[in-house]
Amino acid sequence: MNFLAYQTLATTVFHKMPITLKFLFSTGADTTVRVMNDANSQLFSFFFNRQPTAVVFDPNNDIVLKTATLSVGLNNTSSIIPSRFAVYQNYPNPFNPTTNIKFEIPKNTFVTLKVYDVVGKEVATLINEERNAGSYNVDWNASFYPSGVYFYSFKAGNFTETKRMLLIK
Repeated sequence: MNFLAYQTLATTVFHKMPITLKFLFSTGADTTVRVMNDANSQLFSFFFNRQPTAVVFDPNNDIVLKTATLSVGLNNTSSIIPSRFAVYQNYPNPFNPTTNIKFEIPKNTFVTLKVYDVVGKEVATLINEERNAGSYNVDWNASFYPSGVYFYSFKAGNFTETKRMLLIK
C-alpha cells in the first residue's frame, strides 16, 4: 500500500509535520501508523499480511486544512496518457514476498489483472474494474503463497498479455 504526501502551499516554505494514517481491515485489529513528512511529494510504502479495506488520513483531525486522495495497492504514476497498451515484467523478479507490476492503458477501459499458479489455477485478482487512461503500478503481496512459478495475465480492451514471475521464500 502506498501513500503519497503532497503539500500545496501559498508560500514556498514546506512544513515538516507528522502524519497519522489508520488502516482498516475486514478481519482483526485496525492499525494506526504515524510517519514524519520530511519532504514534499514524499512516498510512504506499507506492507501488511492482509489487504486493507480502507485508509483514514488524519483520523484524529490534527491537521486543520487538508485534502487527501488515497488508493490502496494501485497507483496512477503519471498524468501523461500512454500511446499504447503495455504490461511490463514485474519487479523485483524473483521476489519475496512483494512484487510490483506496471501497466499502461491509452484509453479508459475495463482492466483485469489476475495471478495464476503453475497449473493454471487463479490465485489472486489484483484488478477487475474500469480504469482511466494512464500508467499504473500494482503491488502483489504473496506472503501467504508458497514458493514457485506464477503467471499474471493482464487484459485491457482487446489487449491481452501474460508474464511469468518467481516467488522464492
